[in-house]
Amino acid sequence: MRHRTALLAGATLVVAGWQPGSPVLAPALLPFAWALAPRPTTAGCLFFAYYLVGTRALPGAALRLYGAWPGLPLGVSLWVVLALAAALPWVALHPDMEASRPSIVGRLLAASALSLLPPLGLCAWLQPVHCAGWLFPGAGWAGLLGTLVLEAWLALGGRRWGEGRRAEALPPLIAFGLLCAQALQGGYPLIEPPPGWLAVGTVAEPFPAQLPTTLQQSRRLLGLARRGLREGAKVVVLPELAAGRWSPLLATAWEADLRRHTRSGATVLVGAAVEVGEGAGFRNSLLALDSSGWREFPARQPLPLVLWRPLGEPLAQADWQRPGVRRIGAERALVLICYEEFLPALILRDFFLDPPSLMLTVADSRWSGDSDAARSQALHSRGWALLFGIPMLRAVNGNREAPSGCRSRHWSGNC
Repeated sequence: MRHRTALLAGATLVVAGWQPGSPVLAPALLPFAWALAPRPTTAGCLFFAYYLVGTRALPGAALRLYGAWPGLPLGVSLWVVLALAAALPWVALHPDMEASRPSIVGRLLAASALSLLPPLGLCAWLQPVHCAGWLFPGAGWAGLLGTLVLEAWLALGGRRWGEGRRAEALPPLIAFGLLCAQALQGGYPLIEPPPGWLAVGTVAEPFPAQLPTTLQQSRRLLGLARRGLREGAKVVVLPELAAGRWSPLLATAWEADLRRHTRSGATVLVGAAVEVGEGAGFRNSLLALDSSGWREFPARQPLPLVLWRPLGEPLAQADWQRPGVRRIGAERALVLICYEEFLPALILRDFFLDPPSLMLTVADSRWSGDSDAARSQALHSRGWALLFGIPMLRAVNGNREAPSGCRSRHWSGNC
């Protein structure tokens, strides 16, 4: 495999693998191509192209957030640096041509672990392990193990192919093809959410420089919530940061407006920015209002560099120690706020420590515009819902397209 071939292969796998509305299957072939590469630099070209093409929305997002200056040079720099960083483990741990089978498998698992765990795990998007939900839907941890075994088998097959022993490389490819055929034939449907749960997507204006706190905006959101409750919903979910900057005045207004519904057992959840003190930034949170009052579910990992700035002026706070699974009505809901959908380590920890019965995701896609990036973001969390066989609801601000299988409606409103 030459460098140009590796670049083309990486770009092809990410484009084919992360098509909105399609199963995520092609990235599982990355280990095959990785082991097929004769040199670390060739493997680097493969993964650099894969991540670079897969995150091509970053420069445009930075342009929308920060303007032409410094947005464009900052976005392009981040785009390239993050692709290089994501490819680094696969270059450093690439097996030489004399490597034994245990060495190839061990290096593959080590590269996967480095890619999924912090600090590199903070940009763990587009990983091959995300294919698990489509390859082994409903299999849970056994399906995750099966995916890792399949990737190791494909890596061994790739090395055999590179050695010219192509007959020995065919069995893992055939097994992968059969799993893909099963996934495509099955239609990969999500389990229906519980009756009475409704996620409301909104179509918003471009990302604001300041998060507003106007009563007019709250009236629009309250109207959407009441509409869902009137139609029979018991739990209504509104998107990330839909309410802007939160205040005691807004909390009181919401309580008064929805008191009749909450007293009858309804719950309304809305995304908001909750200030934590003078100069200390805010918490990007999902606020839940029910008969007992307000509860706050803060994001554990806000968007790095935009909301979470570990080396600069604090804006939003990060804390991986916060629980992700919350009791909402009769369900144990895994709450994922925007960027958390990209973090397999965080999600898998929640499934291990406190298995949820439902996945609840909220996002604000204005950062990416009307691009495939926001829709592929939903595929990350959708895959885990498929793998563990639980329903998923998703409320998005600024994106008209909801992933099929989620009980979500999109109502217009400048929220």
